[in-house]
Amino acid sequence: MDLAETHDFRLFADECYAEIWRTAPPAGALEVADATGADPERIFAFHSLSKRSNLPGLRSGFVAGGPEGIARIRQLRAFAGAPLPLPVQRVSERAWADETHVEANRALYQEKFRIADEVFSGLQGYMGPEGGFFLWLPVPDGEEAALKLWTETGVRVLPGAYLAREVGGEKSRKGLHQGRHGGPQGRNAARAGAAPRLPLRVRTVAWHPITHGSATRFWIRTCRRCWSAGAANCWASAC
Repeated sequence: MDLAETHDFRLFADECYAEIWRTAPPAGALEVADATGADPERIFAFHSLSKRSNLPGLRSGFVAGGPEGIARIRQLRAFAGAPLPLPVQRVSERAWADETHVEANRALYQEKFRIADEVFSGLQGYMGPEGGFFLWLPVPDGEEAALKLWTETGVRVLPGAYLAREVGGEKSRKGLHQGRHGGPQGRNAARAGAAPRLPLRVRTVAWHPITHGSATRFWIRTCRRCWSAGAANCWASAC
């Protein structure tokens, strides 16, 4: 924030993972600005139901900032924003107003991270994350490890070097890779407890009932490709 003040630029804080934490909630950008006396007009904090409520398909979120900044955001949205259908707004409203499912969701993540801590306790360099739902594991060669996991276990990961930058002559995430659920082999291996095959994306999938009249319908996590093929559900990250 000091740099933003010095060089006159804005901060766009992605806080979509803010409610997935292990021991303590993280401080928000606007909260820090208020505590330090920084200008809130330089800060925009973005939140989403995708991570908080496991509702990525709704594409629902909000941005918070100073009064002048939000006025400009509203003007921008009037020209370039995509309006949400009214049913989506109503579902979003219910989700934003409820904290019970958020707490239950967070408890599931915390339990999975506890299991991950046990599985990887003997791995040198392993550090359990304090937030989010990704694990970063140290490996000698990220690309080689990613290829081995995919061909032998069906687990898809991304070498951490692809998302890193040079710090002191070395990549800050060199040798680490970000995991995602892969195919059935990867999930079966995880249930068997094989340490190298544990899916690294520790994510829960929520089913949200929506009642219409006497019928109850459900939002299901299905990607467009599987939906077109007639599948009732899928692991969208594997498609």
